[in-house]
Amino acid sequence: MYARIPRAVRGGVRFDSAAQFSDYLIREHLISSVPWDEVGPYARFSVTYEAATRQEEVRVMQAMRGRLERVSFEF
Repeated sequence: MYARIPRAVRGGVRFDSAAQFSDYLIREHLISSVPWDEVGPYARFSVTYEAATRQEEVRVMQAMRGRLERVSFEF
């Protein structure tokens, strides 16, 4: 999935490029993305992991959601 990056974290760091945003995500939230500045400020996300059960899949996705919900982005 490609998504337009936010301009900033509310009350915090600003992003001038998708590369800056991707760097922030991996360093602060352990979320990997691929910056795509060549066409605009976009980041590519994909879900790639191995889970033994459906419950484990749900747990991993909820953990990722929880990391992102703790941040208030400005678009």
